Amino acid sequence: MQTYISKLADISVIEGKTYDVSVDGNVVSVKFLISEFPNDMKMIAFLGGELNNSAKYFSSFADVSTDNGNKLDGSFGNKQSDTWKPCKYSHRLPVVKEVNHLKKQLEKKKLVPATKRNKITSLISSKKANKSLFL
Repeated sequence: MQTYISKLADISVIEGKTYDVSVDGNVVSVKFLISEFPNDMKMIAFLGGELNNSAKYFSSFADVSTDNGNKLDGSFGNKQSDTWKPCKYSHRLPVVKEVNHLKKQLEKKKLVPATKRNKITSLISSKKANKSLFL
């Protein structure tokens, strides 16, 4: 939060100017309006249209979970020896389709919202456990 507050002056300067940008040989005037910054991984997932699953997985972008998140000597990268690996985005897209399909099925059933959410997060969790999602 302190970092965000310290950048407010810079943001005001950016918002207060008009920038000329060349697009296909034409000059276009551009003005920026910054209204909100994603403050954490949950916000980024929300803005990306994903259902957050942070109770089990801390990040939408890597396989860090409650099972392995407390390893003090862990490493992040693409090597086989790395503890945590980045998510391969193209492998996440089929999971999104499955989640949307499940949501449509659950809409037809009379379930309390907490039960629906549990079913959806369980599906996401089971798919994240699949190492093919990660590089």
